[in-house]
Amino acid sequence: MNTHNARVKKSKWIGVAQSRRNTYAYKRTSNMTFSDLLFWVLAAAVCFMLLNFQFRYVLTGSMKPEMEIGALAVIDPVAEPEIGDIAMYEIHGNEVIHRIIDEQGGQYIFKGDNNQIADFSPVEKEQIQGKVIFYTNLPAPLIRKARNLDE
Repeated sequence: MNTHNARVKKSKWIGVAQSRRNTYAYKRTSNMTFSDLLFWVLAAAVCFMLLNFQFRYVLTGSMKPEMEIGALAVIDPVAEPEIGDIAMYEIHGNEVIHRIIDEQGGQYIFKGDNNQIADFSPVEKEQIQGKVIFYTNLPAPLIRKARNLDE
């Protein structure tokens, strides 16, 4: 009876080799399962947290279409933002994520991509909390629903 053929499924196995005593089946190594992907995403998130990055989500549509309401942003508090970068600054106890459009005399001018005019007051370098180094709109629908944010 040929038992090794009964154990090998064509969709998961790519080959069978036989020695004098044993039969070996070789698995595909290129298929990544959902649990593998989830593991690597969580491992990357832990690494980001360990490196002191900050995670924020976007509350308004001022950065549309680049960043949707509910988009998740990763902020690096050490990176030096430049003109054209998206950065987070603090003003009157609120955190704002907008794009730097100009620098005048050591102060930065910010503007949301979806706003018609620049933010009201120039931002001092000390107010800048960090540069957005990564963002994703993937969790946006879930965050909007969980936080009851308007689209």
